[in-house]
Amino acid sequence: VLNSFYNQFNSVIDKLRDSPEPEEGRQIAHSLKGVCSTIGALEISEIAAKLEKSYLSGDTGNDHLISELELILTPQLAELKKMFSSNENN
Repeated sequence: VLNSFYNQFNSVIDKLRDSPEPEEGRQIAHSLKGVCSTIGALEISEIAAKLEKSYLSGDTGNDHLISELELILTPQLAELKKMFSSNENN
């Protein structure tokens, strides 16, 4: 499950920053919110929910939420990558 999460969301910040359409950004945020809720990453899920709501309201100034998400998600993804690398070496 965590490997699937990593593969699906390891570049999510770049995708959100490069997302030209609000609907695309909303869909990414929605997916992240749901998966994080399922795996117990509730803080990430809450930020993704705020981002999704922001896209739904038509707000285009989402950089602060994306940055907040990056601050929390990036270290988690790095830990997963380290864990997967460690498992490959064993």
